[in-house]
Amino acid sequence: MLAAALEAEVDAYIAELADQRDERGRVTFNHPGPTTPSPT
Repeated sequence: MLAAALEAEVDAYIAELADQRDERGRVTFNHPGPTTPSPT
């Protein structure tokens, strides 16, 4: 139950930051975890 609540809170936080971009149009926030690095 606690894990589900934390996961929901993290998902909401990430959703708030998902549309933030830097001056070059790149996403400024990435969810930590196993992913493929973005090309720079």
